[in-house]
Amino acid sequence: MMTVTQQFLTIAAVALATILTRFLPFLVFRSDRPTPKYIQYLGKHLPLSVFALLIVYCLRNVEFTGGTFGVPELIGIAVTIALHLWKRQMILSIAGGTLIYNNGTGGFRLSGTPLRRKLKTPKNDRTLSQKSISLISRLTSGNIHISIFDNTFTMDRRQMLKAAGGMTLGTILGGIAIPSYGKDPATGSTRKVSPKDRKKILVIGAHPDDPETGAGGTMCLLSEAGHEVVCVYLTRGEAGIEGKSEEEAAAIRVVESRNACEVTGARNIFMSQVDGRTEINIDRYREMRELLQKEKPDVVLTHWPIDSHRDHAVCGLLVLDAWRRVDFHFDLYYFEVMSGTQTQMFTPTHWVDISSVRERKHKACNCHVSQGMEPLMRDWHEPMEKFRGIECRCDCAEAFMRHAEPGSLL
Repeated sequence: MMTVTQQFLTIAAVALATILTRFLPFLVFRSDRPTPKYIQYLGKHLPLSVFALLIVYCLRNVEFTGGTFGVPELIGIAVTIALHLWKRQMILSIAGGTLIYNNGTGGFRLSGTPLRRKLKTPKNDRTLSQKSISLISRLTSGNIHISIFDNTFTMDRRQMLKAAGGMTLGTILGGIAIPSYGKDPATGSTRKVSPKDRKKILVIGAHPDDPETGAGGTMCLLSEAGHEVVCVYLTRGEAGIEGKSEEEAAAIRVVESRNACEVTGARNIFMSQVDGRTEINIDRYREMRELLQKEKPDVVLTHWPIDSHRDHAVCGLLVLDAWRRVDFHFDLYYFEVMSGTQTQMFTPTHWVDISSVRERKHKACNCHVSQGMEPLMRDWHEPMEKFRGIECRCDCAEAFMRHAEPGSLL
């Protein structure tokens, strides 16, 4: 934290820089002198060059053969051009085009999503913001129709407002739409993604039971929707059963983990570290990186690295390093486990409504019989689910923190 003197100097430096950049041109190019030709040239052509750069950036990863087919971007560009031809005011043109793009094209953008990179994935994954939901509720007299990828369902105003919190970012993780409801309310059938929208999600935990307690509900929703979910355990829980040798404990916990994966619909992978003796070194960095390069996930969920349990912290840091080493080729989110006691300083950016799969998640967690899960669920995980549910206006939820790709807007 900065001292008062440092804060004062920082504010003074920023103020001085602002004053210089605002007034220096007036001192250099005085009104009683003719404006240099190169300045006139820049004033005439620079706005158009900036527009061109923005258009190229906007369209750089648009999938014109799927998703929204680039329609929101093209509408935003058209409005921007029209405003500029009308008023010749650059800030107004850009602001107007952005406003139309974000609020008037039938969907709302999750800005800066790292999935807009080298994967063949629609850039324009959409979610509804709370402000947008309120606006729609005021302007729509009947039911509200929502489309997420190929899934269309209908809600009345009450249902929409109830789901607002969960749908604000919470139903989009790494560009993947996660329905807040396990089944379509109109048909009663489970929503399935189309094959082209099917993604791979890795949930990486330090021990057997960590992925299930931290993200078990989200895993259930994703697998139920047709995505590939892979549950990765850094260790086999060798130190997790008192009175058992490491080999005996590992054998028991591997079976429990496989049973839990059958409930969540996930495939399991066991890495080679040992419970209680996890390491961070060049070989362990390479092991995690090679796993992620082999699996090629679209999204990874793992431990928030600021954690009182060393194994949790090690797991999160290994994944973070691998993410950087593979050039951010997947979207990275952190989950929490026993916040306050283990996970520390966790500030969620995304929430997933798991109300419809709560019992299924608890069934998966309770597969870890050797850990005595019932009191842990009652005293820790269930209160966390309810608290996160209050935050996003549903019965229970799981929370995640997105690690933004360096250079992204959000």
